[in-house]
Amino acid sequence: MEAVLALVGLGLAAPGVIDCVVRAGREIETRISSTRHLPDHIRKYRTFGTELSRGVLFTQLELVASAINQRTIGGDLKDQLEACFQKIVECLIAAEKELKKVEANEFKGILKILFGMQLGFESKIRELEQQRDIFTSLANLIHQHQTAPPVSHLGNRVKLRHESARSRPGSLLPTSEIRVAKCEMGKSVVKSVVVESRPFNSHSKPQLEEDIQVLVQKLRQTSSSTSIMNCLGYRQNPFHDTFEILFELPTDPTQRSLADMLASDLKPTLNHRVALCKLLANAVSEVHSIDLVHKSIRPRNILVVGTYHVERSAQTLFLTDWTLVREVGEASVWQGEDEWQRAIYQHMTRQGLHAERKYTINHDIYSLGVCMLEVLLWRPFIVDPAFTIGSASPNPPRELSEFFQQRAVALGPSVGVPERYLKDTQNIMRSAVVVKAVLVDLCRTELPPDVGIERNAGNQGVTVFVKLL
Repeated sequence: MEAVLALVGLGLAAPGVIDCVVRAGREIETRISSTRHLPDHIRKYRTFGTELSRGVLFTQLELVASAINQRTIGGDLKDQLEACFQKIVECLIAAEKELKKVEANEFKGILKILFGMQLGFESKIRELEQQRDIFTSLANLIHQHQTAPPVSHLGNRVKLRHESARSRPGSLLPTSEIRVAKCEMGKSVVKSVVVESRPFNSHSKPQLEEDIQVLVQKLRQTSSSTSIMNCLGYRQNPFHDTFEILFELPTDPTQRSLADMLASDLKPTLNHRVALCKLLANAVSEVHSIDLVHKSIRPRNILVVGTYHVERSAQTLFLTDWTLVREVGEASVWQGEDEWQRAIYQHMTRQGLHAERKYTINHDIYSLGVCMLEVLLWRPFIVDPAFTIGSASPNPPRELSEFFQQRAVALGPSVGVPERYLKDTQNIMRSAVVVKAVLVDLCRTELPPDVGIERNAGNQGVTVFVKLL
């Protein structure tokens, strides 16, 4: 009974659980094999021991134990499997206790089984068989999940127009990294889509595909969302080692990045700017509501659809660039953001090659605050010196806006940067402390009073505004 008791408290994902199961099965086999003239129900128990140690049940337990940690398997199914396994362990312990009573009545090597004992033992065996059958049904669902292609995998059902080994389909929206293309869905159905790519190699492919499946699964739960585009699924690019996630683009013809609006539009009314901030906050909130962190919130990745009207705004706003997204509880890579155009939107503990802290929801909220600050001031922090309306170069030369640079110099060398760093984006951006100081100062001195910040507020209150706005 020692090996059976060793199973108590073990979950299916516990290291070594299969070895413990095998030992328990062998213990049952060995004990009962030494007894002659076995009644049918005790012979069934020995067969159950064989199933545990090397039979069908062993194979199913091995399958489930190897798959239980996969994030694409639903939580309800995992809970049912764990509960069933624990019930099997409970039944085994109860059966062992009944068997001990039976063995106490052994006479000259022959089991003399009293009627009451026989009924008790038979009852436990029937329970074991019921739980085994339930576990078999659940294990079959795991097997089907592993062998069937995921529903979210689009496969060869879709084709992006004008794609080839030498050129990417579609085009980028101006002042953005949002790629828009036409997608043939079959049966003469053509949709406008946003295409987001994630390259892989032979080593990273399995884990990356699982990450994408989990992401797509969560995004498809938000079909009624007003700030997450309808996710059609994912596919593997036919020409390159790249997975592509496809989002259905809204039909409204007015589609622009927030960065494009900041760079080329005249300053809107305060009401319009506040309305955009509310849309943006709602979009970030919806991401967090499905237990995801976005990790890349910045104007070049924010899609604004429709036009603004004072009485009834028809604008909607969507976050794009889901390539860095992960689940809230998932381990975060402690790799910081070194590309300055991205780093300016990252919390100071996430800047540089090596992040000081893992990524959290609060870091998303900080990025949200920086974007809101740009919107309320209507002054982009990053500009293309050679910007022309309608340009859509994928990698235009960019630099810090003169407005941002001058504020960094105005703060002085002790808080900001020396005057010689004017026009030197790289040196200004080298210090995360300087970037934060500029943002806090802009918040304290430039925000319209109507948004609720007193110009003489202490640093603590201003910093909270920048982070949480």
